[in-house]
Order: sequence, then C-alpha cells, then structure tokens
Amino acid sequence: MIKVAVELDQGRITYLKVKGHAEYDEYGKDLVCAGVSSIMFGLMNAIDMTKEDAVIKDDGNQIEIINNADDLKIDAYLELAVIQLKTIEESYSQYLMIDERRK
Repeated sequence: MIKVAVELDQGRITYLKVKGHAEYDEYGKDLVCAGVSSIMFGLMNAIDMTKEDAVIKDDGNQIEIINNADDLKIDAYLELAVIQLKTIEESYSQYLMIDERRK
C-alpha cells in the first residue's frame, strides 16, 4: 500500500510524504504506482524549478517535501498534487491511503 502523509498549517500544506508500493499489479504493470509516481515526479520538478526554500528528499521508496517557502506557486503545486492523489485514492483506496493532519 502507498501511504501519503499531509500536514497543513493554517490551510497551507507544509509537509507531504509518499511512501511504499501499491502492489496493485506486478512490477512494471502497476497502474496505481505509475499514477502516483507521475504526480510526484511532476510535483518535484515543478518545485525544483521555482528555486524557492522547499526541501525535497527522495530515497527511491519515499518522497518527502517540506514546504518552508512563502511562495503561492509551491502552495498551488502541493494542493494540486494532493487533489490528484485523492482522486486516485477514491478509486483505489485498498492501494493508496492518505492521512491528512492539521496543526
């Protein structure tokens, strides 16, 4: 299962972590993993292009994004990514779980 942790502080996403494998299908054919990976790599590329103060950590099985930036673009990118992940969760909740916490 892919586990997603989202932390919000005053409505802003300050932390996003995506970890694990969906195990929807065999390696190379897993549509859930492919969808989540596409969302996350697009998000990381967009954040990286802003050159703002957001930290991205990727160890191959876990991606963490710490949003220290005061940048509306990064906030929008994170919000869009979470909406996309929630869309996948709606159809594949046995393979993707999102835990959203407010500070």
